[in-house]
Amino acid sequence: MKDTKEIAEFLSLLLSPVSAAFISVLIFTFFPINDSLLSNLFFTLLLGIFFLCIFPVIAILYYYKKGKVDIWVSERTIRTPFYVMAITGYVIAIIIFYYLKNLNLFVLSLSYALVTIAVMFGNVFRKISAHGAGIAGPITAITFYFGLPAVPLYLLLPITIWARLKLKAHSLFEVIMGILIGSIITFGVYNLLYPHSYLL
Repeated sequence: MKDTKEIAEFLSLLLSPVSAAFISVLIFTFFPINDSLLSNLFFTLLLGIFFLCIFPVIAILYYYKKGKVDIWVSERTIRTPFYVMAITGYVIAIIIFYYLKNLNLFVLSLSYALVTIAVMFGNVFRKISAHGAGIAGPITAITFYFGLPAVPLYLLLPITIWARLKLKAHSLFEVIMGILIGSIITFGVYNLLYPHSYLL
């Protein structure tokens, strides 16, 4: 029992929203929509990592260090300010990547912002799984971009569900809702914006 709980904790960390965002930024930085985005890769990567991975969790890490929250902010009623912080980072990223004409990271940032807004409002009623949304959204974005070769990534979803249920962090409904929010909104954003390279 203890061993499976430790595995669930490890998987929750491995499949956390921050980890998924980091991998997504790497992929969408080094596999741009056209060769013009291959310049300033290091600068672009730093911006993406900071505003999509680090900025959204700065407040969590601060209050975690002070002992006021656990690292996953398990208490539903205190999550909203942390979501607002994350959304702020995503909006800054949207503005930056719009002006840099980086379609890859602009659309990714927009997806993150809209998914997080939806999760934040859903959180008023139920503790919607940020893990579910945070892994399903990026997988949907990557699959939209790379097509069938990326479909096996969806196998990470049942693993995420198992880990979150094993830790009693969410009900099945809450994890499924997170996955649906992340998938549907991300697919909608990419389907609407990504084929149209108006930024370029």
